[in-house]
Amino acid sequence: MRAAKPSAPSSPARRPRASSRREPSPSFPADPLFRRRPDRVPCRETVEFEEGCHAGPHCVGCGNTPSCGNPGGPRGGAAMVLVPAGFFIMGSDAGYRDERPRRRVYLDAYYIDKFPLTIERFRRFGRLRESFGPLLRKDRHPVVGITWEQANNYCRWIGKRLPTEAEWEKAERGTEGQTYPWGDKWDSSKVIWNWNSGYGTHPVDRSYLTHESPFGAVDMEGNVWGWTSDWYAKRFYRRGPALNPRDPLSGAKGGIRGCSWQSDDRYGFRSSYRSSKDPAHWSHIIGFRCAMAPLRP
Repeated sequence: MRAAKPSAPSSPARRPRASSRREPSPSFPADPLFRRRPDRVPCRETVEFEEGCHAGPHCVGCGNTPSCGNPGGPRGGAAMVLVPAGFFIMGSDAGYRDERPRRRVYLDAYYIDKFPLTIERFRRFGRLRESFGPLLRKDRHPVVGITWEQANNYCRWIGKRLPTEAEWEKAERGTEGQTYPWGDKWDSSKVIWNWNSGYGTHPVDRSYLTHESPFGAVDMEGNVWGWTSDWYAKRFYRRGPALNPRDPLSGAKGGIRGCSWQSDDRYGFRSSYRSSKDPAHWSHIIGFRCAMAPLRP
């Protein structure tokens, strides 16, 4: 799901001159997804980025002052929450084998959409599947019926990307490894599951039948599943690195997280629970949200 690394040049490059500049620490190398700082930067931890702007993720809303010079003007922004750099507890020793072991993992800072992507926003990008009928007639509901490729293409269109599995998990459970986005105790009143919202999805901006994660993300569990950027690997939690882990560069299935309004097994709503689908699969219970690296200071 990620582009392969570029091949080495055919001829050796000239050795660079020694520099007096201090090299960055090798322990936590800079994330290659970081972008240079534009003229304006986010002014709060929850920011809005204009969709379809030529400047991509450098379009930032600071209060009522748009910072994007797109001649077409603003096309609406999706709220994002900041997940600061640092360690968090990933996995669970009490869960399924693909969730083990429970360990500390370091992630660089990133933004993730506060809500699942809505039907209204996806319509600006592409067509919806007519076969889902009523599920796709309400603009403020999560978009569904999206393949991994469509989700990835949308995020790229607005200058973002899909989150990794590790990024999803940290945004959902916080740094201390709590079991659910809202804490360690199951509470069915805080999640859209087992048909409790009626037949279908739930509006993303309603305060009832929902929850916020420690970082302010909504519906990380329930409502709709979400695609991640990673190929699913059963043993990745055991063998993956402890620094910015990303699943293998190739595979048969894409990772999905979060369960849906139709899921009826509360064990699957744990923050460490993992699942996967064929990347060409689309369903009335799978949507997505986007992520991006912060603007470089």
